[in-house]
Amino acid sequence: MVNDKIYGPSVGIYVRSMAECMGRDAKLCTLIYDKKNKKKELDGEKEYGIYPPGTSGWFLNTTFQDFAFRKFKRILVRESNNLIHYTSQQVKPFRIGHSTVTVHDLVPILFPEQTNRSIVRLTKNNIKFYSKLPVTAAVSEFTKRTMEEQGFEGEIYVVPNTISKTFQPLGTDKQVLRRKLGLPIEKKLILSVSTDVPRKNLNIVKETLNRLGDDYKLVRVGSPVGDSINFHNITEKKLNEVYNACDIFFLPSSYEGFGLPVLEAMSSGVPVVASDIQVFREITNGSALLCDPDPVICSESIIRAIDVADKLVHKGLDRAKAFDYENFCRQLTKFYEAVFQTYGLN
Repeated sequence: MVNDKIYGPSVGIYVRSMAECMGRDAKLCTLIYDKKNKKKELDGEKEYGIYPPGTSGWFLNTTFQDFAFRKFKRILVRESNNLIHYTSQQVKPFRIGHSTVTVHDLVPILFPEQTNRSIVRLTKNNIKFYSKLPVTAAVSEFTKRTMEEQGFEGEIYVVPNTISKTFQPLGTDKQVLRRKLGLPIEKKLILSVSTDVPRKNLNIVKETLNRLGDDYKLVRVGSPVGDSINFHNITEKKLNEVYNACDIFFLPSSYEGFGLPVLEAMSSGVPVVASDIQVFREITNGSALLCDPDPVICSESIIRAIDVADKLVHKGLDRAKAFDYENFCRQLTKFYEAVFQTYGLN
């Protein structure tokens, strides 16, 4: 498994779960394109590139990858009878041996104006190679259809994200958790967990909270929105406490490849209000309130979700079971069986 350090925590969870499922049958290697990641705790064995003084090394290592990671490439050539699984579409392929890839989303291609130009160029070049592979994987049916629309020619298996066992109802009174986390006791807490890229629609989040009034308070894991209460770089354990302390999880995105925080919220026992987009319909399957990303409609949906909170919690917990670790491993194994059969590998 060839990994990198471009994408965020949802890809990291996916990669760690793949490596754990496969155990000794797989080896995870992480390419260090940017020197800022050299000392970070990253998954798998680190493979180092070239880092000239005064530069991050990213441009050199991605542009001249075969040279920068020549020692690692020699290993891949020597083990050419094995499968090379690129863990994300953002990993630049070495274009040798028997290869496959897991595609998490195609944001740089679909929303180039919201993405660094270097990442757009890298992703387009990667997809030219990955789209010709005989068997690949997608994290959702929605992403699978997007891949097909972008010209992927081979068979695409859906191996959805799994969820960390950390995310679960704590059975602790919300007031106790709120005191521990420094959150207001009496207000209705609306939780938002996301980056601040435009497709996350944080302007909708802000306008929705303004409409809801003083009885509601926004809790953000990520950059601040309005007068939100903010958490940054927290552990999974603390994030689960934040989920459990809040009344509603709110994510009005216009596009997601999967949307892992929705699944985390359902698994933690928090009612979900999210935008009515195809991938959320697929993931939640009737266990959340989905609506147009409009502040008026969103505010009405949040009030309605609070009224039927018990029902949404029950449905969400039940739906989250479909994405547990055991199901993930079964689907991943089925995918690998198909890849190995296609390539004639043992």
